[in-house]
Amino acid sequence: MKKYRIALLTLCLILAISVSIAENFKSISTPVPIIFDPDTLKNEEFYSYDPFDKTWNYGRDYYRKIDGYKYFIGIGIDGSDSFCMPIHLTAYIEEETTKLNYQVTSFSILINENVYRFSKLLYDEYAECSFAFLGNNARDFLQEIAEADTITVRFVWGKRHTDFEVRKDVYTTSLKRIAKKLIEINALNSYNTTLEYLVTQYGQFEKY
Repeated sequence: MKKYRIALLTLCLILAISVSIAENFKSISTPVPIIFDPDTLKNEEFYSYDPFDKTWNYGRDYYRKIDGYKYFIGIGIDGSDSFCMPIHLTAYIEEETTKLNYQVTSFSILINENVYRFSKLLYDEYAECSFAFLGNNARDFLQEIAEADTITVRFVWGKRHTDFEVRKDVYTTSLKRIAKKLIEINALNSYNTTLEYLVTQYGQFEKY
């Protein structure tokens, strides 16, 4: 979804610049080491590169149609040659007829018998999408995503909630594969350190 990619990258750059200024006016133009080489993703199915913005993306959104609405859940990572964002989970709802989007205020993911609840999300009004960002605290979560046969998701929106299971055939060829690759390239440790705020504020979850 190009719209939320642009909004997310812009937001992260603004945050990074703000933190850089606060830290003795360090320049964001200073290269930040990326533990993995983004070029290793070039041959992956869910990789894309924008030659105009000089940015790359690796990820995918899955959606399930229920009663006239599309419920989207996604996982991915974005960056440039010298800038990398945290892994992000995306969640949004679209009404099929009007194409209007609805805000997801929290979501839970059931993996086998474990529930991970993300209740503090970053909502971007331009992208009309909610984000959760993953850091080292989510290592077990990402590992379970990579090992599961499928997941069940609960979206809370307004006073309602909707549950849906990700189709197994789609899950194993997309979200699961992406999670495995993100672990392989150590993406949980590869984001620009000036974006730690996103992980601490919008990457916390409850497990039960």
